[in-house]
Amino acid sequence: MFIIIFHLYVLHALNLHITIQAWSCNKRN
Repeated sequence: MFIIIFHLYVLHALNLHITIQAWSCNKRN
């Protein structure tokens, strides 16, 4: 169970990071 929660957390963090990066690139252009 802990591994599933950890995996979801990592996926969420990665998704957030990609979203922030894309937003930053959009803001710069």
